[in-house]
Amino acid sequence: MQYHTGKLLLVWLGGIVAILVVAAMGLNTGLAAANSIVRIIWFLAIVIGGMYGLFRLGKSISAEPTLVVIDGSGLAVLNQKTGETRLMRFSEIAAYRFTDFNNAEQFRVTSTDGIKLKIAINTNLSNGQSLCRIVEAFEAELGVYQLHAGEIRPTLREKTFFEKPISTAVMVLLFIGLAWLLWSVFTSAKPVKWGSLFLVCGNVLIYFGAWLAASGKRKGG
Repeated sequence: MQYHTGKLLLVWLGGIVAILVVAAMGLNTGLAAANSIVRIIWFLAIVIGGMYGLFRLGKSISAEPTLVVIDGSGLAVLNQKTGETRLMRFSEIAAYRFTDFNNAEQFRVTSTDGIKLKIAINTNLSNGQSLCRIVEAFEAELGVYQLHAGEIRPTLREKTFFEKPISTAVMVLLFIGLAWLLWSVFTSAKPVKWGSLFLVCGNVLIYFGAWLAASGKRKGG
């Protein structure tokens, strides 16, 4: 089961905006005179219920049942929703790349004439399914093919962003910025906006986790 990332992004962005608008309208109109507890319960109910509904909607709209077949000749991807089949033989493949960031995985194969075949999945929406086994099978079959075919032209494994030196530079800048932000917040007399602070810290930690996960490939590559 792969997911159309464009559709999923549109659903999430539109849904989050709608949830926040509905919650704000309720607080500023019908619940304007209500006590704090009622207003908090309303806000949490709208946000939690809306996010769950958004999760289900995104899963149903963007899901595309997909069958991937890898054999000694190449890779075939059948979109069981549209019936479209895309085939790329090992002799036509120039490069491939696998990315995994914040539960969003993508396997991309590029042919010698620039045509790209992509498989994308979100492990949060697919009951823990992952593309890792597909990538492992692809690399194994590709190695066997090149060995038996006497392939001279190497198939390039493209480095992901987190495997490149630029990712380390960005991480250093993020931690410097975070340190400055924390110093500014806790030395200021203004009230702390904990929600915004937690959001920034969470995003930095997500980036750091992805950077750390790619550390072995950076050293090896």
